[in-house]
Amino acid sequence: MTNLAKNGAAGGSAADAESPPLPTFDFDTPDEASMQLLEEGWRRFCGTVGLREIPDLRTLLAAHDAKPPRPQRKSHWLVRPFVAVFNWLNTRF
Repeated sequence: MTNLAKNGAAGGSAADAESPPLPTFDFDTPDEASMQLLEEGWRRFCGTVGLREIPDLRTLLAAHDAKPPRPQRKSHWLVRPFVAVFNWLNTRF
């Protein structure tokens, strides 16, 4: 079921309707208007999935920014050739 059918609104072509211009977001340093728009969307999303207590978006973003980056794991370049040779030897002998 589409949102149009669920809302019971009269439909038309999406190309015919003029959409408002999309705001530009700076996720590194968002301004207050952008944060309010994101919080409004977050509240709507939490309401649609049935959350009764809505987590604070600003706290979540601050915790994400405060978390240190995960260390990069070194790739084990020798594992794949070793497995290939091991399998080849087991099928041969």
